[in-house]
Amino acid sequence: MKFNTALCFILSAGALFGMALGRWKKAAIVLAGLGFALASASLMQYWIGHSLGIDEFVVHDRHTPLAEDPGRMSPGTALSFILIDTALILLVTGKSKLVVPGQALAMGSLFGGMIGLTGYILAASSLYKFFWFSSMAVHTSLLFVMLGVATLLASWDKGFVATVTSKKMGGRLARRLIPVAVVLPIIVGWLLLAGARAGYYDPVMIVDLFAIITIITFGVSIWLQAASLNRAHTDLMEQNRLLAKAGNTDALLAAIVESSDAAIVSESADGTITSWNAAAERMYGYTAQEMIGQTMARLIPHDAFADEADVIQNIRRGARNGHFEAKRQHKDGSLLDVSVMVSSVLDDRGKRIGISRIARNISEQKRMEEDLQESLREIQNLKAALDEHAIVAITDPKGKITYVNDKFCAISQYAREELIGQDHRMLNSAFHSKDFMRELWATITQGKIWHGKIRNRAKDGHFYWVDTTIVPFMGADGRPQKYVAVRSDITESMQVAETLARQAARLARSNKDLEQFAYIASHDLQEPLRAVSGCAQLLKKRYEGKLDAKADEFIHHTVEGAERMQRLIRDLLAFSRVGTRGEEMQKINLEQPLKTAMENLAVLIKECDATITCDPLPEIHGDSGQLTMLMQNLIGNAIKFRGERRPEVHIGAVKEGDAWTVSVRDNGIGIEADYFERIFIIFQRLHTRDEYSGTGIGLALCKRIVERHGGNIWVESTPGQGSVFSFTLRDDAQSS
Repeated sequence: MKFNTALCFILSAGALFGMALGRWKKAAIVLAGLGFALASASLMQYWIGHSLGIDEFVVHDRHTPLAEDPGRMSPGTALSFILIDTALILLVTGKSKLVVPGQALAMGSLFGGMIGLTGYILAASSLYKFFWFSSMAVHTSLLFVMLGVATLLASWDKGFVATVTSKKMGGRLARRLIPVAVVLPIIVGWLLLAGARAGYYDPVMIVDLFAIITIITFGVSIWLQAASLNRAHTDLMEQNRLLAKAGNTDALLAAIVESSDAAIVSESADGTITSWNAAAERMYGYTAQEMIGQTMARLIPHDAFADEADVIQNIRRGARNGHFEAKRQHKDGSLLDVSVMVSSVLDDRGKRIGISRIARNISEQKRMEEDLQESLREIQNLKAALDEHAIVAITDPKGKITYVNDKFCAISQYAREELIGQDHRMLNSAFHSKDFMRELWATITQGKIWHGKIRNRAKDGHFYWVDTTIVPFMGADGRPQKYVAVRSDITESMQVAETLARQAARLARSNKDLEQFAYIASHDLQEPLRAVSGCAQLLKKRYEGKLDAKADEFIHHTVEGAERMQRLIRDLLAFSRVGTRGEEMQKINLEQPLKTAMENLAVLIKECDATITCDPLPEIHGDSGQLTMLMQNLIGNAIKFRGERRPEVHIGAVKEGDAWTVSVRDNGIGIEADYFERIFIIFQRLHTRDEYSGTGIGLALCKRIVERHGGNIWVESTPGQGSVFSFTLRDDAQSS
């Protein structure tokens, strides 16, 4: 084989490969064009009788005599390349009107190769040297046959080749007869020539024998094909029967499509809608008349075209089906979430002729998914917040730990790996009784929430307290599936409570001692004091004015001191009993204690010509006796600490929030601001006994009474203009 011949075969094969791939059409045309040009130049040299210098341009042919044009391909070879390369150029363009001419040229090249190949098979040099097919090598002939067949098969579904490759009966018959028409004459011819060369019969007999054998062979072949066609006819009749039955099935399928809840839409290959079922009308709001002949673009929001682009592209590239979720716009403008299954619609040859879409409205599902995601986010946030604040553990129904958070590990000093699979007995401090634990388990196994305080023991042995809430999570069978325990560290508050309990115990003992003192003060101290006072009174009664002036002064001081001591003990006893001997708090009208106090002060009020006024007073919860004492002290002080003017006292009450503010206003001497706090301290006096009588306990007693009722007391005053003593009382007073 000459170098230029091999090069042309490579160029033609490359062009065929590019055409088969369909992506390198330009490269295929260039390769076929180069082969065409080289073959045409070689053939032109035979016509003009002059060498163009291309035969041995690359490789020098040393085996061919100079007279036979070394390196030059034969005219038949050059012509065959011109035919096949021209065919490739026409077929690569893809234009339908060029398919048949291209296939015809490829057939010409194929026949040229067949002539040479048949000559070699039959050992008849006249064939491969026929006309311009001089000296075409056997492998060259074979390659032209293969290249021609491959070129025809590259366009198998077009032109007259489509008749042979068709699935119809004509195509099937052609595919059966072509091998017989090609192979049988060659075999018969070879046998007849071999017999003639061996001398079995005259060469003239060859024509007769060839005709007879060909008639017999083709007759048998036709008979066989007729039998096959008869069977095919029978099959066709059966298919027609089945098709008629399928027509009923198609009607049933059409009814199913129309009654389906899914929107089913079919489109042609160019995307035009060809069918639109009732569910599509309900889902999108458009009727079939409005949508058939339109495209789905009418339903796709402008910003949602990309949702289905990849799937549709894959379908067009050959994928059978695909799925996507997208937005669709209803006729009323609202947006729908849809789930779409897209499938290719193929004809009987497997060619895609359209697509079908089956869509379901998943708007509600999407909304539920979004709600679920939002709920999950809220749960995660709540869990994060809970883990940040609380000690959390989860156990199975048997109490085995399945989850603990970081705070649990931190307070117990156990690693998470040490806790998982264990139960809470590893934290048992032996503080709680068995009855306590039995009550806990009895509560939660019944599906009830348990709440209480538990003392646990950490890994290093120290104890800690946790305020615990255990919530059982019930299963469908009504039994607990898990227990979630939420705890908070109350070790410090429990320690404070223990400290307060100890202090309360000490305070109780102190109160008991104070009560004992009060008892002593009311009995043991007053008894000798009454004896002293009685003797002093007798001395004053019998001897006053009978002795000298000095004796009268001593008797006067003795009587006055005894009386002052009695008042002091009495006031001190009242002060000590405010928190221990008070009456039970009950609902009373504050006007009643006020009335009692004014009755007790009636003599003083009359002597001083005092004016007492009051606004309507509220009902409160309180100790009637102590409130009488409170009012009596404040009104008595208002009259006692009077100036030159006639005493005027006014009692008022104002509601502020859930408490009442009661005020006692006077026009007395007033108080300096520096003493506003001091006057409420026991035994503190601002005046001498010669100026104003008293023990210095009255306002301290008032403060203690108010505090027992859960309120506060204070004073506002301007010296020379009077004072306002105010105190608060709650609607539902709490004792201190």
